Amino acid sequence: MWTACTMADLRRHQWLATEGFVMVEQGRWDAAQIRERLSKVGARPNSRSVFGVNGHRFCLRCPASEEAIATVEQRLGVTLPPSYRLFMSEVSDGGPGPGYGIFPLGCSGNTADDPTPWADWQLEFPSRPFPLDEAWNLPDEEFVCPPGLSAGQEEDWYEAHDKKYFDPALEAGTIPIGHLGCAIWVLLVVAGSRAGEVWIDDRANDYGIYPAEPCKFDDWYLSWLEEVEAKTF
Repeated sequence: MWTACTMADLRRHQWLATEGFVMVEQGRWDAAQIRERLSKVGARPNSRSVFGVNGHRFCLRCPASEEAIATVEQRLGVTLPPSYRLFMSEVSDGGPGPGYGIFPLGCSGNTADDPTPWADWQLEFPSRPFPLDEAWNLPDEEFVCPPGLSAGQEEDWYEAHDKKYFDPALEAGTIPIGHLGCAIWVLLVVAGSRAGEVWIDDRANDYGIYPAEPCKFDDWYLSWLEEVEAKTF
């Protein structure tokens, strides 16, 4: 059962206006409202112009069952952040979202519509606290191979660089929840003081790992929805 927002809650979320997405006092998604908003956007003729729409087509999925969520939490060794957990269990098990959509529970891939189950290498340290507190990248000079190396030495340099740069420990305490294209991955922090935040893994393009703006999962999702509503109105 969903409860109504108080007037104070509504005032705190004035930016959502009359059609806004609200969070009830317990922090639960107003699932009926968000599903309705997504359906309205998806039905607009110009919704096909939204970036990444071919990866989710604004198609809502059945919410994930408590049993399915508990199974994933047991595998990860963590309790999923409340805002993400409630989105998956009350709104949609993946589907419409930033980039090419939100992956279904326990899945990754290139798009929400073409998911594959998590691979073991994607979840090496899911219960270890996320190690970053601010945007991270290597210094510029560490991207430049030193001159004068032989072909073999150069190959060894790149191998060592990649081993350091793509160290799985930098993704500890996260799960992949989306893809923005060009090998830019959306990570949800599930362990540590940053749990519930969304971070972007842009190492494939040499931009490191940095927090999304806004970085809280619910704010991040709502910001995207408000943007696509405005663009397709």
